[in-house]
Formats: sequence, C-alpha cells, structure tokens
Amino acid sequence: MVTIRNNDGKAFDARVEIEGNAVILHSRSGTSRNRDYRPTLEMILARLADNGVKPDIYLDSNRVEHLPLLQRRILQGAQLTGTVSEQFSQLIRAMNAGRASNGAWSKVRLIADSKSESELRAILADSFNGASTSPGEERLPSVLQRRVRPADIKAAVADILAGHVMSNFGPSTDYDLLTEQGDLLAPKHVFGRALEIAGIVAKARPVHFSAGWSQPCFPMLEEAGYTIITKSASAAEAQRRKRRVARSEAETDKAVASVPVEPEERRWIEGNPRMATHLRIERTRSPKAAISKRAAIRAANEGHLVCEHCSTDWYAVYPHGIAEAIFDIHHTVPLKDMGEDHETRIEELLCLCANCHRAEHRRMALG
Repeated sequence: MVTIRNNDGKAFDARVEIEGNAVILHSRSGTSRNRDYRPTLEMILARLADNGVKPDIYLDSNRVEHLPLLQRRILQGAQLTGTVSEQFSQLIRAMNAGRASNGAWSKVRLIADSKSESELRAILADSFNGASTSPGEERLPSVLQRRVRPADIKAAVADILAGHVMSNFGPSTDYDLLTEQGDLLAPKHVFGRALEIAGIVAKARPVHFSAGWSQPCFPMLEEAGYTIITKSASAAEAQRRKRRVARSEAETDKAVASVPVEPEERRWIEGNPRMATHLRIERTRSPKAAISKRAAIRAANEGHLVCEHCSTDWYAVYPHGIAEAIFDIHHTVPLKDMGEDHETRIEELLCLCANCHRAEHRRMALG
C-alpha cells in the first residue's frame, strides 16, 4: 500500500498499490470508501504523463478479474487526451460504457509496460511523499514568494490553459482561480508555475508554499487580475463569464466589420471594441475639423501634406496623386474621454502617414 497526499500534506482517502509495472487504484464505494478516488487518479495520471508515460488502463474489479487481461482493457494510453480532468472523464465514460449512468468508479489497473516497479515508485514519489521534502527543500520565505510578478502569473495561466501539466500538484479542493474568460484553474497550480517562470524554483512543489488568504498566494493571484472563488460558487460564475465573453466577442465582431481597414490592421483591433469604435469615430466624426487640419498642414508646407511624426517626404517617393492618398487624420483624444457631444478641435488632430497612423493605433491598443 502507498499513501498519496494533497497539496497540504493531508493523506487522500484512497487505496493505492504498486504491483510490478502496474499502479492499482481500488474502487470508490458509497460516500465513505476511497472518497478521494478522483483526485488520486488525476494525480497519478499527471505524474505519469509528466514522465512520458501513458498507461493502458484495465478494469480490475472482482466481477471481471477472471477474464483475460486484454478483455478487461477499457482505454489504451494513446487514447488519453486533454487535461487530466478530461482524461478522468474519458476514463469514467469508458468504464461505464453500456450502463445507464456514469456512477460506477471501479477498481482499475494502470499498466506502464516500459516501467519496472522501482521506476514507477520513483516516478510517483512526489505524489506519495506529499509534504515531505527532498534534501535541502523547505518552504519558501514570503519575501521570495512575493518576487512573483503579475506578468509571471499571467504567463502561468496561459501555460496551463495551453496544456502545461503541474504534475506535483493535485486538484484543488476548496477554491478555484477564475479567469475573465470563465476558465477554472487550481490556484496552487498557477502560483507554482509562476514561481518557476519567475526563476525562483526550478520545479515547484506543494511544500514550497501554502495557499490561503493569510499567505502571499491568493492575494497575489487577485492582484494579477484573477478571482479566487469557492468551488460551490465557481461553476455558475464561470458560466456567467463565458456568456459575457461571448456577447463581447459578438459586439466586437460587429464593430470591426463596420470599420474600413486593411486585414493587417483588422487583426490589431480584434477583441478590442474600444479600438474598433475609435477607428469608426476617426472616419465619421467631425469632417470639418479634419478638412481644416489638412488645410492648415498644406498652408504650412507649400501645399503638401506632411506626416507630423516621421516628416518623410512622400512626394519624393511617389507621384503627387499617389502621395496624397498616404495621409490620414488621427484623433489624439482617447475614446474614454470622447462623449457623444464631444466637439473635435483642430488641436486634437494629427496628420499622419499610413505607417505612423497604424503604429499609433498599435500603441493605443497596447497601452
């Protein structure tokens, strides 16, 4: 028998054995026996995947143990795809194929043909040791934890959403990190990955830090722009955020479609309704001010238009009729400061060549 512990060193309620090249997880029964079947299995799958192992999975319950092993196989390793949570759901569906529900969580045998018992124990050591540390490992001082920057946390979220596996960490138990897009992530996974990205540790482990509001972890995640929410409320809030994002994307698509821009410029403003609206305003609001601006530039430059950023002589590059088409009039007043009754003044406009105009829009989009 081996013991698997959660991030805080508490033993999972699950019976696990290693036998030769197999890891055996006993079934869950009712509400009391092996209650932590799911987080235990997800941690095992994560640890194996992190070491390049995708096991074949077989039913191992009493009702089928008399059958040849191949007849008991429910999934091949190559069929395991997605996150460990998705792999668990995939496994349960295969386990309950042909039944009226997915309620049975049976005893399973995970076989890694290329691994010996000692190799499996080494691979799974981090999970089985839980809070115990390797030589020289200890909890990181708060001052080191606080060196994690918001940019590190955002990069960690992006990595995990892209499929990066934090195999040293089990599933969250009480709280989730909620993104603006409605994604739910384990807070300790995110902060652990952020510690790695910040270069504070090479391989983050649960022992390195604690979660909770009295520790740096949760406050720093929220300072980076994310929400920490109880599991009882997370599913409903995640759905609300996903619906809001979908509405926002639809509004953005509509706004972008109404702006006559080149394909490259269109890519800059996708996902940014404010920028799309700003571009519309530039093309439709206060034509008299734009005409006056062009006239003022011509008067000061012998009838020619001039880019007020780069001062390139485009008339020396292109014939007069083509050079005239290069120039745009750009509003310098940010959209947030433009009310519906805003009267544009000539001092708020710039005459820019197409290159500088696009560069200015990029600066605004990033700023």
